[in-house]
Amino acid sequence: MSNMADKRERIPDAELDDRLTRALAAPEADPTFRAHLRRKVMEQHPAAGLEQPEKWRASDMTRVERHSAQKPRRSISLGRVAAAVAAVAVLAVVAAKLIMPAPGPVAEFGTLPGLAAGLPPEGGGAGGPGYEFEFTYGLGGALTSGWPKLQDKELAYKLRAEFTEARVAALATKLGITAPVVREEWHDGYLLAADPGDNGPSLRMFPGGYTAYSQPYDAEELPRSALPSDARAIEIARNWLVNNGFVPAGTLGAATVIEDLQNGSLYVRFKPAEPADIVTISPFGNVQITKGEKIAYGSATWFPAVGTSKYPLRPVADAWEQVRAGLGILDWHAIEFPGPSADDNLITGQATVDKVRVAWYLTFASDGTPYLVPVYAFSGTVQVGGGGDDGPTTLPFQVWAPAAASQHVQQ
Repeated sequence: MSNMADKRERIPDAELDDRLTRALAAPEADPTFRAHLRRKVMEQHPAAGLEQPEKWRASDMTRVERHSAQKPRRSISLGRVAAAVAAVAVLAVVAAKLIMPAPGPVAEFGTLPGLAAGLPPEGGGAGGPGYEFEFTYGLGGALTSGWPKLQDKELAYKLRAEFTEARVAALATKLGITAPVVREEWHDGYLLAADPGDNGPSLRMFPGGYTAYSQPYDAEELPRSALPSDARAIEIARNWLVNNGFVPAGTLGAATVIEDLQNGSLYVRFKPAEPADIVTISPFGNVQITKGEKIAYGSATWFPAVGTSKYPLRPVADAWEQVRAGLGILDWHAIEFPGPSADDNLITGQATVDKVRVAWYLTFASDGTPYLVPVYAFSGTVQVGGGGDDGPTTLPFQVWAPAAASQHVQQ
């Protein structure tokens, strides 16, 4: 448990490295810079210090599932630090009607990037524990009688990335940070930083679009009554993200309020208003609120829409065959799941899909242009494990496959 004078717990280096990688979605960093960034995260984002259970743990983790006949590859793993906190309160809010660009001609953007397009090799540098999944898939519930009637066309969204010094300078000005924008080494390239270096407020933008503001605060255990109500916290966070230019007005959708009373904080996380059903972690906006309504941390990966276009969808049955072949993108919502066998490093399971819907997935073209593309989201339960003392475990799961007709998707 944490020291009463500090109120923070030390997370193992390997776990913190994994969370940093998931948040930044890039290859391994220079060790010296990573050590520096680790210290800043521990000092300025204490929720990262919560202890994890001994079992394998996942939170909104996204992995590329490979069929056992294919060459094994590392997995894609995304997540959020806030999933480790003890108490969660969810409050959905209605956003202002979002004005999106009017749809252009059908398939106006040409070939859409695939679901893993634009990610570096070996899981985008955000690899999971390194084990593989091999599931046998079947249908259950109403799907045993046939596929539901879905739309024959859906929108794809072309977005705009803004990784520029001018963009960071504008954000820094709004935040009252007077330090010049400089380039800091980051992997094989650089990130953009406005950091006075005086342990005060700082701002960094990473090549993938992740932008983070932080300032020190005194972590202390507080009662819930010492922090804003959920409604007030959402109002504070929404205003902060919009007024400081992290997201355009009218684009924030539902909010999730997460309590970390041990460290005297609330975390408010937003998803976009449109499209409402995005299965990837990004785009998102996130704000940490402490005592006195102080903002200790604010971040976003957010891309303004520059165009929309409807694309014809392929039959659900075609996407289902892709999933059955082990070529879907597997998403875990379970908090804990059994680790793989020590012998084959493989997690096997029997998956039953009882629902399917159209949702959206953030991906990138080879030139770095971000898109939200339609996917079929198959969901249900999977039974895994069974070889250990605990026996088999049944967990919720989703698996995704491109929904646009194959001639419109990069293969």
